[in-house]
Amino acid sequence: MGLPISPKRKRVILPLYKQTDHTPAFYKDPFSCKSIPTAYFLKNLDEIGPQHWKNNYTSDFLLRVVRTTEIDYYCNYFLSYSNINNNEKNNVPIINCSKSNISASEAADITCHFNVMLYNYQQQLYNIIYQSQSQQQQQQQQQQQQQQQQQQQQQQQQQQNSQQQQYLQQFTPPASPPTSPTFNKQLQSSPSTSTYYFWSHTLVLATQSGFFNQLLGPINILGNRSKYSNILTIPIPYPEVFEPILHWLYHHDDDAWLDLITLENFPKFYANVSFLKLGREAYDILDAFIEEAEEMGVDIDFDGIVETY
Repeated sequence: MGLPISPKRKRVILPLYKQTDHTPAFYKDPFSCKSIPTAYFLKNLDEIGPQHWKNNYTSDFLLRVVRTTEIDYYCNYFLSYSNINNNEKNNVPIINCSKSNISASEAADITCHFNVMLYNYQQQLYNIIYQSQSQQQQQQQQQQQQQQQQQQQQQQQQQQNSQQQQYLQQFTPPASPPTSPTFNKQLQSSPSTSTYYFWSHTLVLATQSGFFNQLLGPINILGNRSKYSNILTIPIPYPEVFEPILHWLYHHDDDAWLDLITLENFPKFYANVSFLKLGREAYDILDAFIEEAEEMGVDIDFDGIVETY
């Protein structure tokens, strides 16, 4: 009899990151201007992370998380909008943020381009709205002046009429009561939209994610904050499963993240982890889910995500 054949095990595929996707050995804190060893920072993250989690007083940006496809759509829209205003015919598409295996530097460049274009677009809209409001205010002031003049004329006319009525009161019957004025009430409704917002801290995220390192590092170190709004829009393949990953980057609570993984959202978590260019520890959590599923007799098989060893 031969030796029993051990069952084949499965694990997630660890992508081969480019050199620019790796986080550096040292990270320069933009506030203290000190070079902090990444290994030391991550080792003491349990003490550093909780005081920053969802703390807007120590945050650098308020992250607005949207799908990568939305970033692609609006980047092309802004490109077309710019070409129309500048009378250019440049229809070359920008880098596709939704493509697989996009590098951290490419994704960061697209994100920066989008936020700068969005900020400029918002400023243009603000100027248009401000000019429109100024014109409306001028018109309102003119109307108010005209109304005041009319009221003064009416008051003078009323005084004259009252004098005449007093003089003729003994000869004429009392006048009928005036009709009551009508008021137009306008109902204003503000539609509510649901989106994903998270407070971000450069030192926490940029030391653990290749994407955040390429995105947030240059913005803070090079002093380019004036180009951006306080709300930084970032692309994520699946924003609906981003919060557990963000929570893990602050707390490194493996069980809290593992409890939220299901067969349905497993590919979404993998896509987000791959896009963010997280380290081996994040893939270990996905491997742990596969092991638990196999122990329960569930066969995990996702093309391009899981490999057998």
